[in-house]
Amino acid sequence: MNANKKKLTGVLVAILLVILILVIALWVVPFAQMASYRGSETVQAHAAQLVADYEAETGETVSQEDVCRDMSYLDRYLMYSDLLPTEITGTREGRLVYAMPITDTETESVDVFRSSGGTIHYFIQSEDGQAQNNVELKPWGTIYVDGSKI
Repeated sequence: MNANKKKLTGVLVAILLVILILVIALWVVPFAQMASYRGSETVQAHAAQLVADYEAETGETVSQEDVCRDMSYLDRYLMYSDLLPTEITGTREGRLVYAMPITDTETESVDVFRSSGGTIHYFIQSEDGQAQNNVELKPWGTIYVDGSKI
């Protein structure tokens, strides 16, 4: 009976270790990477410029910290990786909307937020307003576009 108890304890410890490793890999590491990205000098300087331009244009105050956070979320989506928004174009449902260059001549409007489960949600609209997509980036990297896994 004592040997069975030791086996069960060993299995439970192994399961807990696997769960801990998954939590660290799927939530802690990406969060740390995003924190490092949003704290970089390039992102801080660009966010300060976006905030200043938006406040000068609209008279509305926005948080540089929120812009840096959003820029880190945008950078997680491979389509926008290593791209910086060209301007803050307004708000949608209380979230800032960014102009993201996708080619030399095309720009998309994007707002972004992260849910408590770690999923990052992007609402993307084409420049002419004809095309729009809801994109979800799960913590483990799976992408859903308008509900369909890609």
